[in-house]
Amino acid sequence: MGLNMKPFALLADISQVEGATPEAFDIVKHIINRLPEMGLIAKAYVYKGPVIRGMKFQRIPELKHMDYLFFTNIDEASLWLSSEYKQKLSTHPD
Repeated sequence: MGLNMKPFALLADISQVEGATPEAFDIVKHIINRLPEMGLIAKAYVYKGPVIRGMKFQRIPELKHMDYLFFTNIDEASLWLSSEYKQKLSTHPD
Protein backbone atom coordinates (compact mmCIF):
# COMPACT_ATOMS: atom_id res chain seq x y z
CA MET A 1 0.00 0.00 0.00
CA GLY A 2 1.32 3.45 -0.78
CA LEU A 3 0.31 6.99 -1.41
CA ASN A 4 -0.39 6.60 -5.12
CA MET A 5 2.34 3.95 -4.99
CA LYS A 6 5.03 6.66 -4.95
CA PRO A 7 7.89 7.19 -2.47
CA PHE A 8 7.54 10.28 -0.30
CA ALA A 9 9.30 12.29 2.39
CA LEU A 10 7.86 13.67 5.63
CA LEU A 11 8.74 16.86 7.47
CA ALA A 12 6.94 16.89 10.82
CA ASP A 13 6.95 20.19 12.69
CA ILE A 14 6.26 19.26 16.31
CA SER A 15 7.78 22.46 17.68
CA GLN A 16 4.49 23.56 19.25
CA VAL A 17 3.81 20.18 20.90
CA GLU A 18 4.30 20.30 24.65
CA GLY A 19 3.05 16.85 25.55
CA ALA A 20 0.48 14.20 24.78
CA THR A 21 -1.58 11.51 26.43
CA PRO A 22 -0.39 7.89 26.30
CA GLU A 23 -3.24 7.20 23.88
CA ALA A 24 -2.04 9.96 21.55
CA PHE A 25 1.47 8.46 21.56
CA ASP A 26 -0.04 5.04 20.77
CA ILE A 27 -1.73 6.53 17.70
CA VAL A 28 1.49 8.26 16.61
CA LYS A 29 3.39 4.99 17.14
CA HIS A 30 0.89 3.14 14.92
CA ILE A 31 1.21 5.75 12.18
CA ILE A 32 5.02 5.87 12.37
CA ASN A 33 5.22 2.09 12.07
CA ARG A 34 2.93 2.08 9.01
CA LEU A 35 4.57 4.92 7.06
CA PRO A 36 7.45 2.88 5.57
CA GLU A 37 5.03 0.39 3.99
CA MET A 38 3.14 3.35 2.53
CA GLY A 39 6.26 4.57 0.69
CA LEU A 40 8.02 6.82 3.22
CA ILE A 41 11.72 6.95 2.36
CA ALA A 42 12.92 10.06 4.23
CA LYS A 43 11.75 11.90 7.33
CA ALA A 44 12.72 14.76 9.62
CA TYR A 45 11.23 16.18 12.80
CA VAL A 46 11.42 19.81 13.92
CA TYR A 47 11.12 20.24 17.68
CA LYS A 48 11.58 23.05 20.17
CA GLY A 49 13.10 21.40 23.22
CA PRO A 50 14.37 18.10 24.54
CA VAL A 51 11.24 17.21 26.53
CA ILE A 52 8.98 16.18 23.63
CA ARG A 53 11.88 14.48 21.87
CA GLY A 54 12.59 12.46 25.00
CA MET A 55 8.92 11.62 25.41
CA LYS A 56 8.75 10.35 21.82
CA PHE A 57 11.74 8.06 22.40
CA GLN A 58 10.27 6.81 25.67
CA ARG A 59 6.79 6.11 24.28
CA ILE A 60 7.90 5.00 20.79
CA PRO A 61 11.11 2.96 21.21
CA GLU A 62 10.98 1.94 17.52
CA LEU A 63 12.23 5.43 16.68
CA LYS A 64 15.73 4.34 17.74
CA HIS A 65 15.81 1.92 14.81
CA MET A 66 14.39 4.24 12.16
CA ASP A 67 16.29 6.48 9.77
CA TYR A 68 15.42 10.13 10.50
CA LEU A 69 16.83 13.24 12.14
CA PHE A 70 15.55 15.79 14.66
CA PHE A 71 16.15 19.50 14.02
CA THR A 72 15.43 22.70 15.90
CA ASN A 73 15.41 24.79 12.70
CA ILE A 74 12.80 24.11 10.03
CA ASP A 75 14.94 25.51 7.19
CA GLU A 76 17.82 23.18 8.08
CA ALA A 77 15.39 20.28 8.34
CA SER A 78 13.93 21.07 4.94
CA LEU A 79 17.34 21.29 3.26
CA TRP A 80 18.48 18.00 4.80
CA LEU A 81 15.21 16.27 3.96
CA SER A 82 15.33 17.38 0.34
CA SER A 83 18.87 16.07 -0.04
CA GLU A 84 18.08 12.82 1.78
CA TYR A 85 14.96 12.26 -0.30
CA LYS A 86 16.79 12.79 -3.59
CA GLN A 87 19.59 10.45 -2.50
CA LYS A 88 17.20 7.69 -1.40
CA LEU A 89 14.97 8.17 -4.43
CA SER A 90 17.94 7.60 -6.71
CA THR A 91 18.59 4.22 -5.08
CA HIS A 92 14.93 3.26 -4.51
CA PRO A 93 13.71 0.36 -6.67
CA ASP A 94 10.73 1.23 -8.87
